[in-house]
Amino acid sequence: MLKYCASITECNYNANERRSPKLRQRHEGKMNKLSTILVGGTFLAVSTMAANATTLTFDAGSGAPFSSYTESGYNVTDGSHYITADAGSMHFDISGGPYSATRTISAISGAVFSVASLDIGSIWPSLATGGLLGPPMANISFTGFLSGASVAYAWGSSEIGNNTFNFGSAFSKIDSFIIAGFGSGNVDYRQGIDVHFTIDNIVLTAVPLPASALMLGAALGGLGFARRRRKA
Repeated sequence: MLKYCASITECNYNANERRSPKLRQRHEGKMNKLSTILVGGTFLAVSTMAANATTLTFDAGSGAPFSSYTESGYNVTDGSHYITADAGSMHFDISGGPYSATRTISAISGAVFSVASLDIGSIWPSLATGGLLGPPMANISFTGFLSGASVAYAWGSSEIGNNTFNFGSAFSKIDSFIIAGFGSGNVDYRQGIDVHFTIDNIVLTAVPLPASALMLGAALGGLGFARRRRKA
């Protein structure tokens, strides 16, 4: 005889009551296991969101010029001129005149990230031979790109000393970050004069998926596991 229920919950309850104690216990055990899977998945999502910041220290650098440097899931690639990764910092060596040196930072995975801060070492001239033809000047700029378009920009001059540069929210969602140093025309390359500065402790944070999307993914994964168990 067919029996109609007022709701799906009532039907499930009645079906569970008709089971033998052993079957009912097994069914409840599966439901508890599913709850554990879902809770565990949600915890994993929250933990992943909290542990996604990293600092590029360049401590593994050899001091020699390089075209590509990798650290903590990020690539640092050479754009132009002389740049080295010293043991502890990234050194920009800009030969005089209008020359420039650039570095591009991006996630190996291609993911979007944010730049929180970095340390800038003083911009200073070195003199091999001859004398200065004018005051040593250099500028440093920071540009954030997203999908090939410039979305953030900041800059400073040779008056910058040893300090930390904090970036605003404009650098919070980018997929590449370019650091550029520019020597002024007041420095004559033929006189053996270079301009130098260092970059260190670049704090980067991967931009996570929204919490709702991560929790939904964990829930769907748990339901899929339960469906496979039911078929088995």
